[in-house]
Amino acid sequence: MSTRCNIEFYDDYMHEGVRHRKLSARLYQHSDGCPDNIIPLLRKLQRLMSSGEQVRSIFGPRVNDPEWCAAEFISLYRESGRGNIYVSQQRHGDIEYLYKVYCQDTGFRIDIFLPGDKRLTNVTGKYNRGTGRETTPHSKVS
Repeated sequence: MSTRCNIEFYDDYMHEGVRHRKLSARLYQHSDGCPDNIIPLLRKLQRLMSSGEQVRSIFGPRVNDPEWCAAEFISLYRESGRGNIYVSQQRHGDIEYLYKVYCQDTGFRIDIFLPGDKRLTNVTGKYNRGTGRETTPHSKVS
């Protein structure tokens, strides 16, 4: 069976001392949605978006633009010889993983969830170790 997931991209910023997080784009991936496949692509996306070196952007670094990041993620995914990923308005009921990608000026913060269960801190920690981008715990998917 395929490992399905949703990947949500959030605008994450501070305004007048208050943190704001707004869902800007949601993707549904029908297969290959386990962290071993998704996290390396998200890290590659973060490097491209942070450097402004990607061919498609004449605007320079766009790591804090969640809609642009979601569109570029689809391109990266399809360029790697995969397919079956698309924009979705809702979370799918058959996903095994939910990724929340918080797009900040300093890079991405990625949280990994099992729907209706506790956050996978061991998986998240494995991929964030040594990056300076440690995640904070969440109790449930909201």
